[in-house]
Amino acid sequence: MPQNIPFCLPCQIFKLMERGLTLSDNEKIFAEHFLLNNNYYRFRGYTQTFQENNKKGKPFVDDVCFKNIVAVYNFDSELRSLIFNAIEKIEVSLRAQIIYYYSIQHGPFWYLDESFYKNKNVYFNFVNIFKKEFADSREDFVIHHKIKHSSLEPACWITLEVISFGQLSKLFQSLFLSWSSKWQRKNKRLFRNSIFEYS
Repeated sequence: MPQNIPFCLPCQIFKLMERGLTLSDNEKIFAEHFLLNNNYYRFRGYTQTFQENNKKGKPFVDDVCFKNIVAVYNFDSELRSLIFNAIEKIEVSLRAQIIYYYSIQHGPFWYLDESFYKNKNVYFNFVNIFKKEFADSREDFVIHHKIKHSSLEPACWITLEVISFGQLSKLFQSLFLSWSSKWQRKNKRLFRNSIFEYS
């Protein structure tokens, strides 16, 4: 298809059939509905495996039908959902445990203490991140703090809830506290340093 010309659904299906994809009349109806809701170009990313030499633009191999590709598409979608769900649980757990253990041992404002970080540059970098994310956040609990306690620094259970998982994981690696090492050893079957180093 020319890059800058939109094609109607029947034309999209015709292009697939032109390359040898098998579609019955009933499957054409299903295909139109599927492509309308999932985007032709997203779908095309899954067709390559079913084409000769695994190359886009090549004819489809024999006996491939639209639903074969949809099955792979759905499997990928479900797999990604499972992975994201697992990552979310890791994130929530890590965030909650950092907040709990560090605040119990060192108070609610430990994240503002330079001595808890491995070096000064890391400390200043994170303080700037905390301030920016807090200032930009529209979370209800942040707005409440700004209204009720505008003159006070936010406690760690507020600040650490508004930073991203990538920022949280880098913070975890940057803390000069024994608890982080103990936590990694305790959870070594579920977590690896690479999770945090490359987030």
